[in-house]
Amino acid sequence: EQIITDFNTHNLSPIYILTGDEPFYIDELANKFENSLLDESEKDFNQTILYGRDKSIDDILVNAKQYPIMSDFRLVLVREAQDIDKKDWSKFDKYFDNPIKTSIIVICYKYKTIEKAFLKKVDKIGTVFESKKLYDNTIPQWTVNYAKTIGLNIQPQVSQLIADYLGNNLEKIANELSKLKLNVKDGEIITIEQI
Repeated sequence: EQIITDFNTHNLSPIYILTGDEPFYIDELANKFENSLLDESEKDFNQTILYGRDKSIDDILVNAKQYPIMSDFRLVLVREAQDIDKKDWSKFDKYFDNPIKTSIIVICYKYKTIEKAFLKKVDKIGTVFESKKLYDNTIPQWTVNYAKTIGLNIQPQVSQLIADYLGNNLEKIANELSKLKLNVKDGEIITIEQI
């Protein structure tokens, strides 16, 4: 929520590390940056999306050191960063000394956590977000809350039923709730029978 608040007020960090074993929030935040930071007209020159298995830290840094063209920001979004060799992350050390304030680096490192030493360095100049798996007993309440954010009203029994059948895969739950939203009227309370 704090990252979204900062995003909406353009109070942005020069680097974001989105890490952890729960990919749902990592993907949601990455999509927010990709789809909403820059206008469509600014994206061609100022938005670069890299994939960890195809690129290196050097590629990330080269893109991050460029200045924006006719825009306030330049976005370098790194997806699947867990595929980058662990020993290469130390190449960021010099960049941390003098980060370019108009470049926003978003690194998505899923299913595991980057080394603590690297995270401490990022935390000094940027933002670290760790997305942890939710416990099974918290899934029904999460389902109710997420349903509200997309405009659905569901009964508590419904959220428990969804949790029982879908488990703690937040992406799957969000996808099923989105499908459900297409099939109900605005303001309608979703019941077990509809599920």
